[in-house]
Amino acid sequence: MTSVAVAQRPPTVRPLTLDAFLALPEEGPPWQEYLRGVVTEKSMPSELHGRSVAVLIGEFQDHLKRSHDGFVVTEVRHAARALDWVYLPDINVRLYGAGPRAPQARGAVERAPEFAIEVLSPDDREDRWLPRVDRYFAAGTKLVWTVDPEARTIQVHRPDLPASTFGPGDVIDAEPVLHGFSLDITALFAAVYGEA
Repeated sequence: MTSVAVAQRPPTVRPLTLDAFLALPEEGPPWQEYLRGVVTEKSMPSELHGRSVAVLIGEFQDHLKRSHDGFVVTEVRHAARALDWVYLPDINVRLYGAGPRAPQARGAVERAPEFAIEVLSPDDREDRWLPRVDRYFAAGTKLVWTVDPEARTIQVHRPDLPASTFGPGDVIDAEPVLHGFSLDITALFAAVYGEA
């Protein structure tokens, strides 16, 4: 009897589903995000990234204490089921009128923040973060900032409008989300770099 070699098929690997990803323990760092079956790790933030986030949160917190319009948080897990996406904005602002006041104790927040801020890392490329801005808008976010602390610039993205880049000497607003908010970019980055 002759033996016949039978080709072995590799096992079928199914991509991880959004629900399966959300069921995983929320451990970290590194923090993980999910897009259409692919899990990625967020890069570890540098000190410059961390200081930029901290100073920006302080600016938003000061405004929101006065206006009582909402709250600001960092690295909160969000899920956009229609986009098959789980994401952690560096900073996000949520308005009280758009949802519950009490914070959610567990699980991913399944509604988009009104305002998302991404602080770019030195290795961030436009082809990575521009599609992310588009996903924010598809999820329902009304305003996105991409902050480049090395270039000392902020790019402001609003749905259906071209992005605008602002740098030292400019003052920007956060319309249509935060009324009456303004940010002096020179002062912001002076605080980040310890120059103020």
